[in-house]
Amino acid sequence: MKLVFTVLTLLTFTTVFAVTPCDKCDIEKVKVVNEHLDSLTFQIVSDFLCTFDSICNNNVEYSEWSNETLFKVLENHQQYFFKLLRQDK
Repeated sequence: MKLVFTVLTLLTFTTVFAVTPCDKCDIEKVKVVNEHLDSLTFQIVSDFLCTFDSICNNNVEYSEWSNETLFKVLENHQQYFFKLLRQDK
């Protein structure tokens, strides 16, 4: 189930952030999110989600840590996730 959700999220954010300039597979953004899990902002979550892309599939360290982080964000700050989805239709 997590795999399916991760793939759908990846496809969604690849499309949503296609025109947004950001560094794909940026592990530093994942680190920032993990350091601020209790005090995330919309901008931190947006920057983090922008790093997802299909080119990251071969980056095992990024893929594993970003997926774990994504579920933590969804568990604790789902409002930012859904706000981004609504905003970038």
